[in-house]
Amino acid sequence: MSRKFLSDTYPGLSDSFEAQVHMIFSSLPISDRKIEEIEKATLSDPQFDILKCVILEGWPQCRSECRAQIVEFWNHRDKLSVNIGIIFKGHKIVIPTSLRALMLDKIHTGHMGVEKCIRRARDVLFWPKMSLDISDMVLKCSVCLERRNSNAKEPLEPHKIPQYPWQVVATDLFYWNNDYIVIVDYYSLYLEVNKLHDTTSTTVINKLKGTFSRLDP
Repeated sequence: MSRKFLSDTYPGLSDSFEAQVHMIFSSLPISDRKIEEIEKATLSDPQFDILKCVILEGWPQCRSECRAQIVEFWNHRDKLSVNIGIIFKGHKIVIPTSLRALMLDKIHTGHMGVEKCIRRARDVLFWPKMSLDISDMVLKCSVCLERRNSNAKEPLEPHKIPQYPWQVVATDLFYWNNDYIVIVDYYSLYLEVNKLHDTTSTTVINKLKGTFSRLDP
């Protein structure tokens, strides 16, 4: 939002408060035109019309006396204020219902995850159940769903248990000062390590045959 818009619209606004509001608006990932849309949407929102009146005139003594249209703001009442036609919660802009879908799109720019989107929004925006709305939007985002599916790990497929020893074996070669072959029986989990003079196929096959002839009944 430009300083000219603030000054022209609210000529009595102090320089310090104008600077504070300008700083808040400058931090938002939305244009000056959108800020003006927030003000117009706030003015035309029946719920926010009631909310502004209660903020300016005072809240009732207890929740049961609060008007049903704005009871969802009850727990935040001490932090709500009205400035330049917009409702604030602290330094955060309270977004009217008609613009929340637009804000959700802005928040999810770049298709960040739920936590990052919530942190991004909480810095400058507020409405009741905003975090829940963000979470629901991200989890239903078609682009994010496609990314999650493409990055999903294949489920592990356990090996079938053999019916008898040496029906299924696993072997591998490794080097530790010399070449070795490791042989594992899937049935008994028996493990044997043998030294190799070389790793040619003939040497490996002969070593396996020797092991099987000794241990395979």
